Amino acid sequence: MLIPIWCYIVIFFSLLWIGKPYLYRDMVNKICSKPFWWTPLCLGGMAYGAAILLCAILWW
Repeated sequence: MLIPIWCYIVIFFSLLWIGKPYLYRDMVNKICSKPFWWTPLCLGGMAYGAAILLCAILWW
């Protein structure tokens, strides 16, 4: 269930960014501008990856 949820989020934002590419540019600039934004997103991505790996090891 973890991967389909991520796929739906990516599909939604991809459609949004295709229609309004300046939103993507502004988002990337804001995220990359300060470690305050960058660090939690990196840690969240690592936690999500660890959760997927753990689920794959335990239940596959």
